[in-house]
Amino acid sequence: MTEEFIAASLTHRISKVECEQIADFLISSNKDLTFLLKLITSDKDSKETIYGCWLLDKITVKYPSMVLPHLSFLLAHKMFFENESKKRPFYKIIYLICVKHLVEIPEKEQKLIIEFCFDVLISNSAVASKAFAIKTLDLLGNYHPWIYDNLIGILQKDIENSSAGFQSIAKKIIKKNAMPLQ
Repeated sequence: MTEEFIAASLTHRISKVECEQIADFLISSNKDLTFLLKLITSDKDSKETIYGCWLLDKITVKYPSMVLPHLSFLLAHKMFFENESKKRPFYKIIYLICVKHLVEIPEKEQKLIIEFCFDVLISNSAVASKAFAIKTLDLLGNYHPWIYDNLIGILQKDIENSSAGFQSIAKKIIKKNAMPLQ
């Protein structure tokens, strides 16, 4: 598979199987992901960039260390991930990288991740994006305890008027930190 073939594949909706096959190829061939990242950040809303995000999501699920070297690029180009169809994979990718490689992420990038996660929590974003942001903040809270003060306050404020999914994750984080619901 060439970069041109992969880019052409992303011009139409690809099936889950096709996405998995392309991800497996990129992983097994240890292909540099720069071309995919440039494609994803070439436009904010095009279908190709959305499908490219889904592909990067699949790669990160299977092999997060392949995406880790590109974390600073992703963070620097966050503005290209404001479309709701790209926002969920963006926060999932960040979460998966943090799960496996948090200690390898420089402090400067951790601060950006914290800022971005809090921003999505106080926005009108979809629950899935918020869920990955909450999980990421929970991981980072182990190294930056002050996060919990802010996170718990937001969760307690939003828990009553939120979906069951949001309430579930919020209650787990609140319970973990032994903070009573108000």
